[in-house]
Amino acid sequence: MIVPIATLHRVLALDLPGFGASDKPLGTSYVFVFFERAIKGFLDALEVDRVGGAGHDLGGPIAVHWAFRHSTRLIRMALLNTLLFPQFSDAVVEFVRTAMTPGLRERLTSWEGLE
Repeated sequence: MIVPIATLHRVLALDLPGFGASDKPLGTSYVFVFFERAIKGFLDALEVDRVGGAGHDLGGPIAVHWAFRHSTRLIRMALLNTLLFPQFSDAVVEFVRTAMTPGLRERLTSWEGLE
């Protein structure tokens, strides 16, 4: 997805600590706050104020946690093939209710929806 989106937008891909090719230090507590700080540090270092984000697989709950804690920095969020934890249940119910809005699915899955 990076290549097609990059034709329209600046794309930053963060390899979260403990995932992919990033370092996996022993003794690190991989909790939501740890990842929240990593994302904030990444965006602050690049002087990025507001972002559209995506969370895939196990990155989904991390993305949702960050979005709740930094909603003023978030423009939009895409969650792909992920899971959510019970502490997000009220937000998930509201999201599903909103997702049922007529025409919204077509808008969210179109290239125009990325603009």
